[in-house]
Amino acid sequence: MTQESILNSVKEASILDRSLLEKLQSERLQDIFAYARAHSPYLRQKYEDLPESPHLDEIPVSLRSELTGHFNDWVTDPEVKESDIKNFLSDTNNIGTKFLGKYTVMTTSGTSGDPLIMLRDVHHLTAHGAIMQERYRNGPLLRGVKGLEDPQKLKVCGIISPPGFHSAYMSYLGIKTQFKALGKENDLLYLPVNTPLAEMEERLNALQPDIVACYPSAMVILALSQQAGRLNIRPKYIGCSAEQLSPANRLLLEKTFGCPIIDNYCSTEGGEIALLCPNGHLHVNADWLILEPVDAENRPVSPGQVSDGVLLTNLANRVQPVIRYRLSDKILWHDEPCGCGITLPFIEVQGREEEILVFEHGATKIPISPTVFLLLVVDLDDCVAAQFIQRSPLSLEVRYLAKEGSPRNRTATELKSQLDDIFRQNGLPVQVVLSDEPLIRTQKGGKIRAVFKEFG
Repeated sequence: MTQESILNSVKEASILDRSLLEKLQSERLQDIFAYARAHSPYLRQKYEDLPESPHLDEIPVSLRSELTGHFNDWVTDPEVKESDIKNFLSDTNNIGTKFLGKYTVMTTSGTSGDPLIMLRDVHHLTAHGAIMQERYRNGPLLRGVKGLEDPQKLKVCGIISPPGFHSAYMSYLGIKTQFKALGKENDLLYLPVNTPLAEMEERLNALQPDIVACYPSAMVILALSQQAGRLNIRPKYIGCSAEQLSPANRLLLEKTFGCPIIDNYCSTEGGEIALLCPNGHLHVNADWLILEPVDAENRPVSPGQVSDGVLLTNLANRVQPVIRYRLSDKILWHDEPCGCGITLPFIEVQGREEEILVFEHGATKIPISPTVFLLLVVDLDDCVAAQFIQRSPLSLEVRYLAKEGSPRNRTATELKSQLDDIFRQNGLPVQVVLSDEPLIRTQKGGKIRAVFKEFG
């Protein structure tokens, strides 16, 4: 498919009858399944007993730990080798460049302790680029917003991850290239999410951005700054992603900044999974993705029932097929019509919202976004998972898992050094306590909360 045909397909699928949408899904599922079985040695073996065109529920579930353990045989391009990618990732000069000249490489790590390297090919990037153009930038929430007609007049700020092989930062690099070509470098502001709050307020006030892209928790902190009078900006819209944006926080942001709030539910494995509509519903990009809400045993759950996890199928990525891949996100599926005009099904996402930790020093209270802590784990080579527990106004306990074969004391040193820097930049004498205790899991479901407080 050409870029133009994919864009037209995305536009049509937004209002497609549900039966026709399911037919389109089925066709694309068979296409990606056949490609995976033909070109991925691991999946060929995994699927060897399946019929030529299986139903979705006949395809076995895949887990991150299983697939990452067979990385070289999971990918479909024999030129791709895990050792070469790791060498590529070890050089920060490669951020923003293509691996082998053709693949975008992203990394992530979760509380499961299984690091993930994900490749995105041109087919995935074209399909999801079309989704963002048609359903985000030209979508119903931004339609009619004055001042967006001429991109050359817009000022943009991204409050995202520190430099690294992360989706948000690489998206920023793409925008930076566009702004540079237009001679507009001074109209683009990049603020790492761990930037001290006072500096963030000062630089936002100086730029007066028309568009702000930010993690929801960091944007809530800035809303409090706006209400206190330290921040005074009037963006035309705010784009949130990566964390759960609760209805209450969305309303808070709308009232505080007086502009539309966009939300993008995404994942490294799937790309843009769902986008917010004017009715506050996250519509699944079901033309290029399949989501299956399931229980703990991977059995389907009914609409209106909160799932224990979700099975994700990426219908666009051919180089690293993601088919019935289990994510731990809990969702509630809706089959009923939305009323906004978009016929794509919609969901509610549960459990992605970590706590904003507020540290107190004298009369000063400084909130820090949970994303600041979560990104530490992604960027530390020796750490595969960590849990940050605030025990008092000026103390933080950290429980962590070191990578197999890495000295635990080296992981502790790296974590403490990074955290001490964050607190020092914010003028906080926080005591960081590295603990040997196991990560705390919830009584129900055994999940791991990554950032929370336990005191008071």
